Amino acid sequence: MSELLLVGDVGGTNGRFALVTEDGARADDPIVLKNDEFSSLGDAITAFLTEMGGPRPTRAAIAIAGPVTGDLVRLTNRGWDFSIDALRARLELQELLVLNDFEALALACPHLPADGSVPIGPPGQAVPGKPIAVLGPGTGLGVAGAIPGRVRWIAVPGEGGHTELGTAIARLRPALEVAYRKRGRVSAEHWLCGPGLVRLAEDLAEAEDRRSPWQEPEEIVAAAEGDDRFATDLIGLFLDQLAVFAGDVALTFGARGGVYLGGGVTDHLLGFLDEARFVTRFRDKGRLSSFLDGVPLRRITAATPALYGCTAKLLHG
Repeated sequence: MSELLLVGDVGGTNGRFALVTEDGARADDPIVLKNDEFSSLGDAITAFLTEMGGPRPTRAAIAIAGPVTGDLVRLTNRGWDFSIDALRARLELQELLVLNDFEALALACPHLPADGSVPIGPPGQAVPGKPIAVLGPGTGLGVAGAIPGRVRWIAVPGEGGHTELGTAIARLRPALEVAYRKRGRVSAEHWLCGPGLVRLAEDLAEAEDRRSPWQEPEEIVAAAEGDDRFATDLIGLFLDQLAVFAGDVALTFGARGGVYLGGGVTDHLLGFLDEARFVTRFRDKGRLSSFLDGVPLRRITAATPALYGCTAKLLHG
């Protein structure tokens, strides 16, 4: 009997889990669980395995939305912490690998199916042997890279979403001053995530001496769909700033192998995405603009992309 593997992707809101055979094939479709229904990651995984029934997995790789620096792990936007060793013992696994979620996404990009991503703007041409980068707004803002090794891709995880926020977009500069005045330090994630869209609305409204009536990002999207001018402008500025940040990430990693955009927030804003405008902002880097000429900029469309990265980690190290 072939070895059965468990792969998972746990963010601030949902956990996605699947069983994979040792040849990399999915044993079944991934199951999505709401984190609010469980008090811990261990409880969520146990519920998944109980629902699946059948043989138990022997090894597992779980991607989590937070830094992984040792045995004790805490999810950044979910009040869960756990010991990797204790969780491995509880689940009776021979091996448990815990990855940052964007580390898993970076490992996934070279292994996505043909329909697992689509170009943003012109397709571009990846330079063989060069790094790739992935970023995306969700509950937070994730960033990672990957470089090709001799026999496998090597992920370079980080916390790029928590780097200092700056902007060259004229209308956003007064809003950024508001943010710094209120908080002292402002990270890129302050605006570039789901909750960040609401914070952007509040900061820009205060800077322009108006009121932001929205408490949830979905309310801003609905208002923009209803032709509310301020909401439409907000989403456009959000996407502009995201494109600028994506270009910064590309420069940081030297990602001439391609830049991939993930994160659930982007999917909800597709109706407002002007691809030509996004690419222009992405490549507008002054003296270094030519460095990004032809760099493929792609949007991940696979439903559970991090699971491909977890699978690659288990199979290839």
